[in-house]
Amino acid sequence: MGISVLGLPAIALAATQEAVVGGEQLWLADEKALKMGLGSSILVVLVLSLYVILKRASLSVWGLLLVVMGAELTLAFIIPAVFPDLSRLQQELLNVLLLGAYVAPIVHRLHGHQLEKQRSKAQITRYAETQEILNRLLTVRVSRLTLHQLLERALDLVRELSWLPVHDKCGIFLYREEKGVLELIVHKNLDREVVSMCRQVALGQCLCGQAGYTREVQHASCVDERHENRFEAMSPHGHYNVPLLLDDALVGVMVLYLNPGHAKQEDETAFLKAFGSTLAQLIDRWRKTEMIQRLAFYDPLTRLANRTLLEDRYQQVQAQARRTGGKFALLFLDLDNFKAINDTLGHTQGDMLLKETARRLRGCVRESDTVARLGGDEFIILLSSLEGASKEIIRMIAKVAEKIIAEITQPVFLSGKEFQVGCSIGIACYPNDGLTLSKLLQAADTAMYQAKSKGRGQYRFYTQSMNLRLKQRLEIERVMQSALREEQFYLLYQPQFDIASGRIVGAEALVRWKHPDKGELSPLDFVPIAESNGFIVQLGQWVLKEACRQKARWNRAQLCWNLQHLAINVSLRQLQSPGFVEVLRESLAETGVHPAELELEVTESAFIHQGDKNLIKNFDLLRKLGIRLAMDDFGTGYSSLGRLKHFPIDTLKIDRSFIRDLTTDPNDAAITRAIIALGHSLGLKVLAEGVETEEQFIFLRQLGCDWMQGFYAGRPMPPQELVQCWSDDLPFREGGTQGAA
Repeated sequence: MGISVLGLPAIALAATQEAVVGGEQLWLADEKALKMGLGSSILVVLVLSLYVILKRASLSVWGLLLVVMGAELTLAFIIPAVFPDLSRLQQELLNVLLLGAYVAPIVHRLHGHQLEKQRSKAQITRYAETQEILNRLLTVRVSRLTLHQLLERALDLVRELSWLPVHDKCGIFLYREEKGVLELIVHKNLDREVVSMCRQVALGQCLCGQAGYTREVQHASCVDERHENRFEAMSPHGHYNVPLLLDDALVGVMVLYLNPGHAKQEDETAFLKAFGSTLAQLIDRWRKTEMIQRLAFYDPLTRLANRTLLEDRYQQVQAQARRTGGKFALLFLDLDNFKAINDTLGHTQGDMLLKETARRLRGCVRESDTVARLGGDEFIILLSSLEGASKEIIRMIAKVAEKIIAEITQPVFLSGKEFQVGCSIGIACYPNDGLTLSKLLQAADTAMYQAKSKGRGQYRFYTQSMNLRLKQRLEIERVMQSALREEQFYLLYQPQFDIASGRIVGAEALVRWKHPDKGELSPLDFVPIAESNGFIVQLGQWVLKEACRQKARWNRAQLCWNLQHLAINVSLRQLQSPGFVEVLRESLAETGVHPAELELEVTESAFIHQGDKNLIKNFDLLRKLGIRLAMDDFGTGYSSLGRLKHFPIDTLKIDRSFIRDLTTDPNDAAITRAIIALGHSLGLKVLAEGVETEEQFIFLRQLGCDWMQGFYAGRPMPPQELVQCWSDDLPFREGGTQGAA
């Protein structure tokens, strides 16, 4: 007879009721029925427990033991009752089989649950580790790192991931858009051959280039045909090549070496994309921060420190000097002849000269020193941490200044030509010459102007006596305007003689200043100041008008019948002024002087200036007026001999620096001979200025020079004395000065 498991409780209940009705004891009535009833009840509980376990998969080890014990107890009740005919051994075997069938799904489910928990835990751990790496990358303070340090930090972080099988070999390329290539910036442990071959990679070339070109992560499990840059001894490896993208714009590519045979994983790819995007944002932030810092603290042309950064560095150096009792120095450097080159070749070439100067200055000092540009052609060098006795420190500073002057004096190539530019340096020392940056700058500036006044290409240490000279300069500048109104300026005239005949052919008007307190002032005392502050334009107009008035007086008195021309110096700033030619026209019209009777002397640099429209226009107007033009100080500028024939000039004036040692220096003699030959070949008159000895005069006559001017022939003199040089048409006599004042 078969009995279902669900029917066992009903049988037990019926047997119990029958025993009660019969008046017999409940617990002793039927032992078999009692066992079956208890077993079936426990079985129901176990079935429900099994359902719960399989449904929710939550059971502790102790719970599992209780379930197994309960199942075994249940079977111990049910099997003997249901199968009384089986032997004891058969009942035990049946018990084991049924118990195994009952427990097996529970154990299987619990094992699966444990595996699932482990996977979940691993995912949570990986997620937490990933987020930590990304957060650490995001919190990198880019303002405190160089670009190399930032990229190295990123490589270190990505290699910390325990679940990413990355080798110790890796690197980062940055995209150079102007070249269209990826440039290897930083790497970890890459083979030298790889670094050499992959220093620059074109887009689309090799895996790195493909990652940059496609903007997608490139994976390789081995060194396959896509590795265009490979070598014979390259070790087996795989690759992740990750593009660094900023809003789909390529910033660079990160390359990570993998274990050979490692397959591509989607979660790894997703992480590397996120990492690459985050790193691209950091690189962009670093570049913007760097740009802001450059604009705020660096000169945009030379990349040297600006005034703001110089002040910050000064505070640091000063604080250290106060703590240690040390000293430091400030050097104020100004380029010599920069304005001439800038005016001659244009601002583009002038900027190139400033950049080259900055490069040379950086090479002359230590890394701990500061090189700054204040503006124009003015540079500051802060020499920090000077130790030793005072005399030793002075020698150290002087050695640096000499090194700088020697370096700056080296030829520089601009527009395919070689130029030589010097510099003048003023030096102030802390704390003797000042305690603040402004005081030291003022002292060094004063010393620098003193160096310039001594011939340029020199350096000077600041002294208290320089303040007196600075005050004198400021005083001269202050009273210039009033001196012009009060007619303190006057003209002297220096005769110019024909060397062959000895007769006077012209005279040069030279301005002088009779100061009411200081007496006679040399042009060297006020002309450079007038040039620097622009007063030279007003002074030049007065000279032009006064010279024309004097020439008119001579004409009316018929005293200058053999004076071919009257030479007048004109500055570059005058020529560049829009109203210059108009002032000249008015002067000629008022005085009745013929244009051909005037000769304007202009320095060599003015003739080859290419960038000023007013200058070019004024040269054309002067040529049309018929005014003679002389190139003054020829041989000291930067003119192109190939273009000399196109200049509207009539006379070449050989600079006095070549005449001084004419009879003793073969080089000066050769240069003078060449200038004379050049001038004659172009149909120009050649005048030698600064002739002071008879030997010079004879030598120039032998060379065939046309005219001469200098103390040997006649000093600058008042107009009435000049008349004596030609009143009787007496020729210049060798061996003596004609009409010397």
